[in-house]
Amino acid sequence: MYRIIWAVVVATTWLEAQTPLVDTYIRQAWQAGASVQGAQARHDLTAAALDEARSLNKPEVTFGTTYTLAQGGRKIDLPVGDLLNPVYGTLNQLTQSNAFPQISNTREQFLPNNFYDARFRVRQPIYNTDIALNTAIVQQQHLVSALDAPIAQRNIAFDFQQMYARYMMAGEGVAVLDRVLELLEENRRVAQSLLKNGVGTPSAVLRAEAEIEQVRQQQTEIRSDRQSAQAYLNHLMQLPYDVPIAADSLWLQAPTWPPIAGFTELEREELRQLAAAEQINGLVVNLQEKQRKPKIGAQLDVGSQAFAPQWGGYVLLGLSIDMPVYNAHRNDAKIAQAKAQQEIARQQRLDTGRQLTIGVHTAALQVEKTVNTYNSYTMRLKSAQNLYNDVARRYREGQANHIEVLDAITRLARLDTDRQMACLEAWLAYVSWMRMAAVY
Repeated sequence: MYRIIWAVVVATTWLEAQTPLVDTYIRQAWQAGASVQGAQARHDLTAAALDEARSLNKPEVTFGTTYTLAQGGRKIDLPVGDLLNPVYGTLNQLTQSNAFPQISNTREQFLPNNFYDARFRVRQPIYNTDIALNTAIVQQQHLVSALDAPIAQRNIAFDFQQMYARYMMAGEGVAVLDRVLELLEENRRVAQSLLKNGVGTPSAVLRAEAEIEQVRQQQTEIRSDRQSAQAYLNHLMQLPYDVPIAADSLWLQAPTWPPIAGFTELEREELRQLAAAEQINGLVVNLQEKQRKPKIGAQLDVGSQAFAPQWGGYVLLGLSIDMPVYNAHRNDAKIAQAKAQQEIARQQRLDTGRQLTIGVHTAALQVEKTVNTYNSYTMRLKSAQNLYNDVARRYREGQANHIEVLDAITRLARLDTDRQMACLEAWLAYVSWMRMAAVY
């Protein structure tokens, strides 16, 4: 089976050690998720089907009885009187007695009246290749169904982590705008102070107030986005939409990359399912090829049949042989179809394995790029903060104009917002990598 070589052990350990809160939420979503429950139900269904397939090779015992009441229908004349009366008469003469009385002719109906047949019937397959091969096919289907739940869990984890990153970034966005508001309100206070002292202009105050209102409107929009993310997270956990979601401070910084110190082999469930499909088609080929074999079975009846309430016990043993002779080459056509399906499954498995390998590599490069982008904002933000501090100082001293201050604030806010978006992009890339590499 095609394998993907990727980091698993350390990455998984890092996740469990660093994000216990999100792990708890995800496990709660797994327990409540309809897709996981449905996958478990499908697994239970195939388990029952496997038990049924295995039981077909064991003896089957049934009890059956019939009781017949009949009136009318065809009848047969039995001339027993004509046949026996002359003999009986001769015997009476020889014995000088009436020991042999005369009898009458009779008429008997064909349909049995007051007749029963009660029996235990035992059926046992002796040689039937279909049973063993069908059992093997169902067993493979059972193994495939066992892989549905991990796939569903990984998809839920991916959806939850994506939305949790957006939830956290929305909260951080509100905090960023809070810091911008503090700067804008300080700027307005300074503009009002300068206006009172006769060195400022009313337009500077109005401009500061307009900027404040714009930021507050942006905060309202971000809070709405955060509530929507909260509602979706609660939906995944099957909770009321307004249940509070706790914040994990780890998600306010870009993920550590690479979080790996060792490597191991990972066998994806999707590849195992495709391999199982290939094996199933191989079994179908074998099944069709053995359709030419005879099928042998035995049947044993133990019971009683007689006119009630009489007893008429019996034992009946039968052997059946079913041997195909000619079916217009239908089996050959089915064999060709099954072989073609097997080759299709093999090619799909190989192609999927190659795509997953490329996807994991591409996803890792995307994480590296987004994390580096996020880290690049550290010095840029420090520089923008120093620039604002210098402009704000000179503005209070009357050496800089109001436009310079707003430009410094705008630059600082834009860089802070861009850094926040870079953090979100890094987490989205990271959870995509986790899904592609199947490390969660």
